[in-house]
Amino acid sequence: MDFRRLALAWKRHGPVRFVYLIFYNVWYAFMRLIGRRAVAWSKDMDFDEKHGVDTARTLEVGELNVDAEAAKFAHRYQATSIEVINQVIGALDVDYREHTFIDFGSGKGRVLLVASSYPFGKIMGVEYSRELHDICEANIRVYRGEGQQCFDLESVCCDAGAFVPPDGPLVCYFYNPFGRELLVQVADNLAAKAASGGAPVRVIYVEPEMADVFGPARWAVLKRTDGYVIFESL
Repeated sequence: MDFRRLALAWKRHGPVRFVYLIFYNVWYAFMRLIGRRAVAWSKDMDFDEKHGVDTARTLEVGELNVDAEAAKFAHRYQATSIEVINQVIGALDVDYREHTFIDFGSGKGRVLLVASSYPFGKIMGVEYSRELHDICEANIRVYRGEGQQCFDLESVCCDAGAFVPPDGPLVCYFYNPFGRELLVQVADNLAAKAASGGAPVRVIYVEPEMADVFGPARWAVLKRTDGYVIFESL
């Protein structure tokens, strides 16, 4: 914080005007933030309406039909904004055609649908909730996007820790889909897959609350921003 600048503002405007300006700037910043989120939410709702799919509405864990043991590892369904999905996939420096794209905790499948505008060899979602998996499958059946380049989309209903990725180069997407214990298991499985098969694995981790799980012993950081990290297997 620039205290010298604040002191000058206090002297220039006086205490009453100074306090007013502080509150005005806080309010302005807050409204800009709300405005950006409102625009993103509107775009997401338009996406659903335009394509006849259901991806926008958030669902808490308690609203899903999952057993108590699984619920300990689960996080609520909250779709990534379309803008962020395009931003992070567009940041990849890969030949999409050679890669299988996998969304862990794919929920209703929005990431899969948006990812299909890139020419991946195959796109897969891994989701434990049968309810969300069924919605995702319905969305895949009806979705036809402008400029869609991948039509091989699949949702797999299973425990992410037991999922066996296909052979070949992988791009794996995470948006805090589950707790640390399960994330560690999935990260270990992916690192082992890369080591045994020789094909690279890249991980996109959006809002990376537990990025340390992808440690430097097995993963290199290719790109880091405030909103996401891209890792590559060593």
